[in-house]
Amino acid sequence: MAFIAYTSVVNARESQLILANDHAKTEEAIVASGIPHVFLRNNWYVENEKDTILASVSGAPF
Repeated sequence: MAFIAYTSVVNARESQLILANDHAKTEEAIVASGIPHVFLRNNWYVENEKDTILASVSGAPF
C-alpha cells in the first residue's frame, strides 16, 4: 500500500462521539504503520441536508 486516506472525525482523541475512540485508535495504527497517510476530518455531509435541500427546491426559504 502506497498511501492511506482515512476518513476520521474532528478531534478524534478528545471527541465525545461514540465512534471517536475507534477512530483515534485507527489513526494511531496508521501512524505506527509508517505508510504515508492523510486523515480527512469531515464533520458534516451533504446527505444531512437532504430535507433542507428538498424543501428549498420546493420553494421553501433556505
